[in-house]
Amino acid sequence: MLTARQALEIITSMEVKTAGPVNLPLRDAAGCVLAEDVTTVRDIPPFNRSAMDGYAVRTPDVQNTPVKLKVVAVREAGEEITVSLKPGECVKIMTGAAVPAGADAVVMIENTRSHDPMHYTEILKAVSPFENIARQGEDARAGDVVLREGRLLSGPALSLAAGVGRSQLKVYPKPELALLQTGGELLEPGQTATGNKIYNSNATLLTGLINDTRLAHSRYIGISPDDRRQLRAAVSDGLKSEVLILTGGISKGDFDYVPEVLQSCAVKIQFQGVKIKPGRPLLFGSTDAGGFVFGLPGNPVSVMVCFHEFVAPLLRRLAGFRGAVMAADLSARLTAGLGNRAGRTFYCPAQLSVHNAQLLAEPIPGHGSGDYVSAAEANGVIIVPEDVTTLEAGDTVNVHCWQMLLAGKKN
Repeated sequence: MLTARQALEIITSMEVKTAGPVNLPLRDAAGCVLAEDVTTVRDIPPFNRSAMDGYAVRTPDVQNTPVKLKVVAVREAGEEITVSLKPGECVKIMTGAAVPAGADAVVMIENTRSHDPMHYTEILKAVSPFENIARQGEDARAGDVVLREGRLLSGPALSLAAGVGRSQLKVYPKPELALLQTGGELLEPGQTATGNKIYNSNATLLTGLINDTRLAHSRYIGISPDDRRQLRAAVSDGLKSEVLILTGGISKGDFDYVPEVLQSCAVKIQFQGVKIKPGRPLLFGSTDAGGFVFGLPGNPVSVMVCFHEFVAPLLRRLAGFRGAVMAADLSARLTAGLGNRAGRTFYCPAQLSVHNAQLLAEPIPGHGSGDYVSAAEANGVIIVPEDVTTLEAGDTVNVHCWQMLLAGKKN
């Protein structure tokens, strides 16, 4: 059986076929990966720009304060400036407006006093050259690459694209993930639960996890009973997407038909079984057409762990991401003791928080990999190596953050 590291090496070494680029409006490109370099055709800022509301001045005029200057104009952002300052003059200026010729600083309005604001103002504090001015080209020069191909398009990146005048971007289209749940015991939420039936929570869980990444679209196929013929039809449908994710049916039970059915659909199983907890039965396969298949255990905690730690790295590559695809290793201080059985890597659901500038990891008590009540509190995992059996409160541990960090509790 593979170690977690060996399984990840197989997944991340697979050749992937990224779909050809498409042009999308900025509003539709969030979460996509950029397929071109973006350059600016103008300097940023394109002119010397006031960073404050105040008065544009010549610094030699305001070295000995207080001093009274003549107000020769008032300028707002976007207005053309035709005035050129002479000694003893100033321009009342708003944040974002172009600084007039002859001026080399802006005095904040709080450091002025105006008895006759349309004619004279009194400068109360000296300023240095270019104080409170965003200088032309200080952020980027015309022709500079401001966004590089292969980066994930977040809100700030899209804002930058808009700021250099782009209305569309060339991006890699998001891959489609087909979701198939297996098991005759499953009901869809909203149906009436009877007998030993349970609700299908994994489809909703996976849809939410995929949406959280913003890197892909999901397509829900449904629930397949533990029947070879029906399962084969559902798998054939799922293989039309770039990735098929199944939950359940991959262990050693009498009705666990997934591996057999996948092979009958020309899926090459790259591995089945990984020395991890939870998620030991994890299956990964590929097709000659460039598709991929993940078989996840049916328990929700296993689904969470396997998606974040094994599915997401491949998803980032399929989306065209050029940066690191593995979860970032972070160091945290453990808040409570933790045990592990030797020979397997333990991904312990945890609540990660920051307190006094230190990352803390609090193990979430639970009742196994089926306990989705406790797992809902997790925003990451503590990774306990396979050769470590005991950790104590205060130990430094390796963690992966899945969601937003929390503010730590006060002592």
